[in-house]
Amino acid sequence: MLFRSLTCYGGKVELFCDDGVNRKLITLEQMKNTVHVLPGTWIALFNFDKGAVVTVHTSHEYDEDYYIRSYEEFTIFKKKQKLKIIE
Repeated sequence: MLFRSLTCYGGKVELFCDDGVNRKLITLEQMKNTVHVLPGTWIALFNFDKGAVVTVHTSHEYDEDYYIRSYEEFTIFKKKQKLKIIE
């Protein structure tokens, strides 16, 4: 289970979050907020201001095999999780 915290240190950026049930769009602005993201949540960053700086802190070291790379794969994973048939 990977927990993430995102903070914008310069400019602003849009953060999209989807946990498979709820979707939310959050604006990260320079030092105004930190967002803590629970495991099993899809995130996407976009609309970066010029010079925007965002840090992401995680609860575990990076492991390429752990990540779901496409939103389509994420939705399939969440449906299986909901049905409790994860392989």
